[in-house]
Amino acid sequence: MKKTKKHILIPIVIVALTAIVSMGATLAQTSPTQQTQAPSALQVEYSGLPGTSINGQISILNTSKETRTITLSIEECQAESKVESLTDWLVLPSEGFTVEPGEKVVIPYTINVPANAPAQGYYGAIQVHTANKEGLETGQLILLEVEGSNNKEFILQDLSLNEDSLDVVIGNSGDVHGSVEGLIEIMDLKGNMVNEIPLNGNGENILPNNAVTYVEDSYTKNLPAGVYYLVVDGKADNGQQVQGKITFKTDRTGKIEIIEKYIGAVDVDSLRGVAQGKYVVFQTVLAVIAIFIFTVAFVAIGRYCIVSAKPFGRK
Repeated sequence: MKKTKKHILIPIVIVALTAIVSMGATLAQTSPTQQTQAPSALQVEYSGLPGTSINGQISILNTSKETRTITLSIEECQAESKVESLTDWLVLPSEGFTVEPGEKVVIPYTINVPANAPAQGYYGAIQVHTANKEGLETGQLILLEVEGSNNKEFILQDLSLNEDSLDVVIGNSGDVHGSVEGLIEIMDLKGNMVNEIPLNGNGENILPNNAVTYVEDSYTKNLPAGVYYLVVDGKADNGQQVQGKITFKTDRTGKIEIIEKYIGAVDVDSLRGVAQGKYVVFQTVLAVIAIFIFTVAFVAIGRYCIVSAKPFGRK
């Protein structure tokens, strides 16, 4: 599913990553104990207990023909709604690094979790600066869960559909990050699957008290005229269901009209069963009518044959 809008804003992690790649310095794969990669920024996840230290590292590869000077800085994670910071716990090397052409340097860092840290999510970022090329920079977002919290609360905040796009807005009102994955399905009244795509196929996390909007631009294109069900069937990493559905119809010009929108628990199997059941009832009614017509016709033809027939040998 293509994500064209996001409510999580991380200004320090700039799109200049492509500029750095073009000038020959790239962020290589990081190696924490647990990690995911978001589509818009390097992102790593950690979990740990209060009073422990977590070691991580960033590998930087210089693929250019020039020597690069690299420095690091610690930044707050800026989101639409404020999140708890780990910047005071993050320790980086104090000196800069010189990376020769073709060389890869591994830069370690440490997260020291206080002994009295409440169990919840904490966030920050490491920004990588390259002094050679007008300060072009990139960064790594760090997501830390201090173990012990199970306060994740995901909800489908909004679900909208028109001729141009499908928007699915999922929010997290808990105190620790998490992801919601699943399927978005369109089925016709016969219960047939017309279209389906992954919901959050990249495993993108939603920060506490924030939301992410997933957008698909051409999800309902080229649908034949008719009535359809669109079902969002997602599950969070804590097992929580995130669901909703839209009943809509489309005409031959592709115009979409919403018949009903519902946000909440959806019995997807039953919905498929109802759709298929309606089709079976319809087919059964047609069969009964056909049998009735055939029977009436057969009786009428039989009576005509009996009346019109003459005994053998009579004039």
